[in-house]
Amino acid sequence: MKSQLHRTISYARFCELKLLAKNTIGIEDPFRTFQLQACLKLYLEYNHQIQETEQLIEYEFSKVTSHIQTIPGIGLISAAGIYSEIGGISRFNHPDKLVSFCGLDVSYYQSAKQNSQEEWLNVGLLILDNTL
Repeated sequence: MKSQLHRTISYARFCELKLLAKNTIGIEDPFRTFQLQACLKLYLEYNHQIQETEQLIEYEFSKVTSHIQTIPGIGLISAAGIYSEIGGISRFNHPDKLVSFCGLDVSYYQSAKQNSQEEWLNVGLLILDNTL
């Protein structure tokens, strides 16, 4: 079996196989070819719609004065999503209220017998949670 793995092919055969691989999916089934072409068309259409949506978001967000995008790791699309959910940081008079609104608040439990335990609270906006 090892000798079969190290078998070489001629350059002409390599070029023929390369051309076949470039123009087919390896199976000459008209139905599968149709399915693949339909999926490719859907992919290209969705990709085009995503690009148009991102351009629209960029245009609309450029009208807003916000410093959310200056946070490291926050891109334009994420900044626009965060801004659309919270409506501007100026709505919150204390940073803790913004953190709580976003669902990033930490709960502390403490008693005389136990040390403090930290637990993330599962509250906040689902869309904002997915963005963060």
